[in-house]
Amino acid sequence: QGVWDWWIVASHAAAGRDRPIERTYAHDRLHEAGLDPSTEECPGDVLGDWVTFVSNNSFWLMPIRHNRAGPPVPVHPGPTGIHLRGRLLKGSLHLAGEFQTSTAHLWLLPASQPGRPRGAMREITHDVSIRSGFAGTRSEISPDGRYVAFASPKENHWQIRLLDLGSGADRVLHAEPEPMEVVFVDRGASRVYFRSWSAAAKSLRDSQAPETLCSDCGILVSANGQGVLIFRQKGALRVHDPAQPRDWQILQGSTGEFTTASLSPDGNWVAAVVAGSPDRAGIIVPARRPVPESEWIHVTREPYNLALRWSPDGQSLYFLSRRDGDWCIYRQPLHPATRRPTGPALAVHHQHGPRPYAWGGAHISVSETGLVWNLLNSTGNIWAWQVQLPR
Repeated sequence: QGVWDWWIVASHAAAGRDRPIERTYAHDRLHEAGLDPSTEECPGDVLGDWVTFVSNNSFWLMPIRHNRAGPPVPVHPGPTGIHLRGRLLKGSLHLAGEFQTSTAHLWLLPASQPGRPRGAMREITHDVSIRSGFAGTRSEISPDGRYVAFASPKENHWQIRLLDLGSGADRVLHAEPEPMEVVFVDRGASRVYFRSWSAAAKSLRDSQAPETLCSDCGILVSANGQGVLIFRQKGALRVHDPAQPRDWQILQGSTGEFTTASLSPDGNWVAAVVAGSPDRAGIIVPARRPVPESEWIHVTREPYNLALRWSPDGQSLYFLSRRDGDWCIYRQPLHPATRRPTGPALAVHHQHGPRPYAWGGAHISVSETGLVWNLLNSTGNIWAWQVQLPR
């Protein structure tokens, strides 16, 4: 009937033929109590004339008498994410709630080139603003592996922070009201490239005031140590080289949408991702001239999120893949001259198990000494309460 509600039907088939399904009108009672009927979970346990459910971060009971719902009664407040279970024990109501708490942090995987892990992965941040996932916090590690830069939102402003992996010191380089995202950190962290919410491309040099590199160039997506920048603009990628008299566009005329791009260390190649149907394609193209789609160098295809990151020597690409069921790190070796794949992609690190986990993918950054990525760590607890059943 196109109505979202709780309904009652007899549990025995024989009785069901004599007694059809009946609407309880719980939808109306929920609405009258200020609860959103469209987002309610399914009813919980039936405890005599009462039905348990969770809403607005609390346990609730709703009376169902003569197949009609009465006003809901709050029973006990609880933390977010509760999954309610109820049981009637000796005239009292025993409620059990399960909930999760999740935090995300940046993790360092020590690895030598080319992509050989050489130690245990370790957590390197304790910043509660870190977000997990492919669209979460983007961190950038310097090519020498000494520093990690990332953006951190605070109460009324955003900060660009720089973490010294050797000493553990963490300092603020820059702060402003609008959201920011780090794009590149050069060797020694003498210069940090970032973009702001207004799509302005900026750089920080030796803790001086930020320099605006471009305010109307599109969205800055990549950079390298020579100051070469790549912008995503109107379905194309545009390259800005301060040593050249003008900018130029690459990857024009494709039917797909370019989602991410990564500039090679020498500034001559671009590894980009094209979102099409049904997969996302990772490709390599020259950075100095536009090429037709027929000349793209295809690297990999993934049905989910995908981003390609260059190794510091420019002879490999790193990416996350779920080809074995979990988000794991792979490395694709490339020919040093043609940048075409040489053999299959090699597994660098398998991240299996419940935690920490690359939920929805992750953003990875590569250096000569290791990789940094944002991972989610979830813990769960079970709580129990005893309350008197309302009369």
